[in-house]
Amino acid sequence: MTRALQAAGAILLAATLLGGCVKTCPPTRVSMDELVAGYNANAARADRLWARARIRVELAAEGRLPMGWGSASPIASPNGLLLLRKDVGPQATPSFVLIGRETLAVELFRLGVSGEEGVYYLWYHFGDRGEAWWGRTALAGAPGMNMPLDPAQLLAVLCLTELPADFTDLPTVTLRMSHHPGQTIPTSETCAYILTFLDRQPLSGRIGLTREVYFTWDESAPPRPFLVKLFDRDGVHVLTARLDEWAPIADDAAGPAPTMPTDVELVWEGTVNRLHVQLSEMTTEERGEPEVMLFTPWLPDAIPPGNVIQVDEGLGAEGSQP
Repeated sequence: MTRALQAAGAILLAATLLGGCVKTCPPTRVSMDELVAGYNANAARADRLWARARIRVELAAEGRLPMGWGSASPIASPNGLLLLRKDVGPQATPSFVLIGRETLAVELFRLGVSGEEGVYYLWYHFGDRGEAWWGRTALAGAPGMNMPLDPAQLLAVLCLTELPADFTDLPTVTLRMSHHPGQTIPTSETCAYILTFLDRQPLSGRIGLTREVYFTWDESAPPRPFLVKLFDRDGVHVLTARLDEWAPIADDAAGPAPTMPTDVELVWEGTVNRLHVQLSEMTTEERGEPEVMLFTPWLPDAIPPGNVIQVDEGLGAEGSQP
């Protein structure tokens, strides 16, 4: 027996005598069908959402110094609202908006998707600085898209829109497992179910992965997303969303209340762009009019027309600025 083998044997014997053990991932798991069905059943129960938000945003626009605003601290006062509706307008895309406010009467930024207008958008107006970006939802993800904080990405990590349930056609998902046990805080290097989302890119028709959703793999609790990675058209990891503090949404409908992550932090890889949102008082109760989620009526006149950028200008033939 070599000295290396003797040393390994001694370590193993010591671990056994001390009651130590090798940590492994759970021996049982759910199937992809069960994972997607459970996720979709929860998402389907929330056809609307109204929630107060504590928001911290850090943003560096091209050619400008980085800027930050707000606080997501639990001791801070809410400085925003999050609204979602799945039944507004002729578009299949749900409508939602995240609104950042200085006061009830003064809005500083909006980040959203308007199903009625068929656009996604972001604008901010801080003092003498104001810019806006928008694009058509039908072309979201097409080559050449460039928006500092993509609303479609935020919508994907709220865990309230359904995943594809047909695994024979695009868009679809595939399942793999992460076997890295023993992490105290869930990360991408822990026991996890990983759903990889595949779709066809607008215009180019190329098939590629768009995001990975990491679900907890724990026999003591149902699987829930805790991490989302988003990728660009070249398969480069561009954004990480960390999801925590799942809580029920107040709902008057029969059956179990839908749940969602109330601590959502998005970090754009290789940039200072960061969005941290803490949600509270979530409800599916009807509050506000669908018009609140439109783009055009709420775009501040103080933003110069030259600072309003159509990110998909010149791409495709359909649609125009609403």
